[in-house]
Amino acid sequence: MSKDSSEFTGGCQEVFERYLENANEHGTKAGFRCARQAVRQFMGAIEGDPALGIITAADAVMFRQEVFGAVFAWQRKHRSIAVPYTAYQRLAKAIERHVRTGENGTGLAAAAS
Repeated sequence: MSKDSSEFTGGCQEVFERYLENANEHGTKAGFRCARQAVRQFMGAIEGDPALGIITAADAVMFRQEVFGAVFAWQRKHRSIAVPYTAYQRLAKAIERHVRTGENGTGLAAAAS
């Protein structure tokens, strides 16, 4: 694995963990009315990926439930708490596109190209 590839994978994993943390904190609410602006922007950047088809706040909540279902299934199957960002492919692809754009604050857009 090249350094660029390793940095890209690490950036994707970092975004995945941040996504899970935010989704866990706010996932049961329809929307982010009480969330900080930065959280709303981050979640919107990921969940706004057109390939995910999330249109409404209810869609976002349902998607987060799918993500957590996939995470828990991966943990059971592999008997591990640490979950790779690739555990749920729909989210993994959105995260990869997000990291490639450089919007994640890691500056990895050049490394991912």
